[in-house]
Amino acid sequence: MEARGTTGTPFLFETSRRNRWLIPIVAQAATTSLFATIYDLLPNDTDLTVFKRADRAGINFAYVGGGTQYHTRLDSFANVDEGSVQRRGDQVLAMVRAFGTTSFDEATPGAAVWIDVFAAFVVWWPAAWTVWITAIALVLLAVAIVRGVRRGETTLIGVGLGVASFVGTVALAFVLGVALARLLGLRTPGALFAPHPGPMLGAAWFVGLAAALALAALVRRRASFDSVFVGYALAWNGLALALAITLPGAAYLVVVPGTVVAVFAVLRATVRVREELASIAALAAAATVFLPFAFVGYDALGAGSVAVTATLLALVGATFAPLVVETARGLVPGCLAIAVVLGVIAALVPNRSTSHPRHMTLAHVTDGDTCATRWQVDAPTAEVRAAASFEPTARSVAPWYGAAGTGVVAPAPAAAIAPPVVQVGTHGPVASDGARVITLDVSSAREAPRLAIMWHSAAKTVSVRVNGVVPPPRPARWRTVLAPDWNRVVVCGSSAHLEITVQGEAPTEATVTDTSFGLPAAAAPLIQARDASGAVPLRDGDVTVAERHVTW
Repeated sequence: MEARGTTGTPFLFETSRRNRWLIPIVAQAATTSLFATIYDLLPNDTDLTVFKRADRAGINFAYVGGGTQYHTRLDSFANVDEGSVQRRGDQVLAMVRAFGTTSFDEATPGAAVWIDVFAAFVVWWPAAWTVWITAIALVLLAVAIVRGVRRGETTLIGVGLGVASFVGTVALAFVLGVALARLLGLRTPGALFAPHPGPMLGAAWFVGLAAALALAALVRRRASFDSVFVGYALAWNGLALALAITLPGAAYLVVVPGTVVAVFAVLRATVRVREELASIAALAAAATVFLPFAFVGYDALGAGSVAVTATLLALVGATFAPLVVETARGLVPGCLAIAVVLGVIAALVPNRSTSHPRHMTLAHVTDGDTCATRWQVDAPTAEVRAAASFEPTARSVAPWYGAAGTGVVAPAPAAAIAPPVVQVGTHGPVASDGARVITLDVSSAREAPRLAIMWHSAAKTVSVRVNGVVPPPRPARWRTVLAPDWNRVVVCGSSAHLEITVQGEAPTEATVTDTSFGLPAAAAPLIQARDASGAVPLRDGDVTVAERHVTW
């Protein structure tokens, strides 16, 4: 059970890999396989990670509302929503009862795809079926195209225009969503959550709908409803096939509407069901799978969800746009006008509050080689800038993080902080393949509770042992946060022994740091300035760091 925030409905966001047998058991509490698929793509770990690496089965629930409070001093019992805790308790009790009556000898291998249909019931199927469902839909579309062309109601050119319109709708909505997010993000650079996201998300909804209506209007001038409808259906199912192969857990997003539009394309070509019925059925299918994410996506992903929301609403709009654009020509400017109004409101509402503060962590860093000291912060507020002589722009302070390793620095008063002690040696002769073992004995002269060693070289790092232990293997889908050719080891403790096996004679540059929590007394003006600006420290909080640079 996780809490990436302080409120909200707990979602099933992570499972072990072969989850087909799990889903029928947890169906009463499941949401969608999309959340688990998204989480698998993130470079994150949870308490379930070690069990997954050991090939143990597991499920993980979390609520994600109040994300700005996560890992801050506001992440407290006082701010936790009691209703969320109650729902979590209900889930735990339901899971204990469900697994208490389960025969684990009957576990079925493979993965599953599942959908929570508006919290009423769960639909699921084995992930391997997704490709076959999409293949059947494509066969139905082939029948629809042949029958439609023979009747003269569908043309291949019109179908091609429909496919192009669908692809263009997705691309245009995503671009407009990115532009909207960046434009509104200029007020609070780097902020993940806003206290009043409603107007911004509403603007994303309407730019997405405008994109769908505009592209549909273009092709409907040159193609019939049936041609465009079949073209959209082909695009739905082509995308479904691609996701079924690459991200099967997310494929249901397009498999469900793609299958529905394929069925109604055949019905249009055979028994002539009405255009309105075909569009309503497609709309219902798309809304069922997309709207849940459109409502909770911001709590889950923050500002990064704005472009996704615009794209999803464009796909929902694509289901009925070919039907309405000829009779309601004012829809596109109307949607854009509403989006502009909502965007203006989003730009005017407060962008910070006591419940959604700005994040700002301060660091005091001592360079043990030059004895220079500095204050370091990601993005200081005006109040914090006035409290020290900060440089006007950010510069690289942690090159191992690449472009993300920047900070704004200012000179800090000298402090009697001893740097870490580092002893470098070699172990054994060079192997026939050019491999050699470098040993590092690292300790904190001030007994700081955390050590970190970052190194960069053209020589390949083959393996690492930390205090005689080989770190566990990386997960199947590993997303590193380090820049190319960089390695990092973090140790909880004030001393460590490393054995690094490298291949090649290229020199290696390393940075060793020790970290303690809290700041020297000289930081009082900076802390007061940060508090006055309404910002709060994040994760570990303010830290004091001493660093030393070595080469081997």
